[in-house]
Amino acid sequence: MIAEIDPTLFNARVEEARANIKLLQAQLVERIAQHRLAGEIHVRNKQLFADMATSEEALQQSRAAEEQAAAQVEAVRAQIQEAESRLVGDEANLRYTKIFAPMSGTVVSLTARQGQTLVSSQQAPTILRIADLGTMTVWAQVSEADIPKVRVGMPAYFNTLGLPNRRWNGKVRQIMPTPENVNNVILYNVLFDADNPDGALKSQMTAQVFFVNGKSENALVVPVAALQPAKSADKGKEDRSVGATTRKQQGRVFLVRVLKDGKVEKRQVTVGISTRTMAEVLAGLSEGDTLVVGTADNGGGQGRPAGTPRLR
Repeated sequence: MIAEIDPTLFNARVEEARANIKLLQAQLVERIAQHRLAGEIHVRNKQLFADMATSEEALQQSRAAEEQAAAQVEAVRAQIQEAESRLVGDEANLRYTKIFAPMSGTVVSLTARQGQTLVSSQQAPTILRIADLGTMTVWAQVSEADIPKVRVGMPAYFNTLGLPNRRWNGKVRQIMPTPENVNNVILYNVLFDADNPDGALKSQMTAQVFFVNGKSENALVVPVAALQPAKSADKGKEDRSVGATTRKQQGRVFLVRVLKDGKVEKRQVTVGISTRTMAEVLAGLSEGDTLVVGTADNGGGQGRPAGTPRLR
């Protein structure tokens, strides 16, 4: 229990309803007795009428009295049922004076204070806010251009401004269908949960979120700048913007320039998953090869070393 409303008035209504039920139950006993008496009088009058010892009018009056008594019994029973229903409502209102937390967690804000008057005729007032800080829900805003790439169950991770080197992992739980318009930019809220055992994450923190669209373990990677479109591929120029996608050019063939024995030679490589800066090499290079990056292609190998492929 987190709060309690003064129950004096509600207790009084409950006690009044219970007393009313007892009164009606006593009246029911009285009406039943009257009905029994009216029935016995009517039976006696029938016998007397059969013996020609009473009038037909007396017999009819006794029958009407018996029926009236039976109706009064049913009326009192209906009143008892009505009173019991009213008692159920009064007891429910009495229970509402004790407010229980809907979940276990930590009180993160107090809106109402002890002794404050709350008006709930139009909407339920907020008394306090409770949060389960053991598991935090991340609300990530994704632009309409990227939302088709996000799917439920997709791995995601994030870091915060205060802890940029720490990573929290999760999986996409829900994609909200209704977007928000922020400065004429359509953004969709994507929700996923992250464990927070040490309480490092707080409510309303700003997070930088990354969605994992593809993954490769122990991959041989090269700088994206070292990739050149293959002449046999008409769409090579589009594919060279490797940082724009991850799966689009997976399995595509590119050209790289390799420095070997002081000379530059071109070599075809097959590219797998890539990011904006690095690309996975599926075939065509070995770890330790020296790549050359340059804009001129005069056969003399002009350019600058771009580094060596390495495993990640």
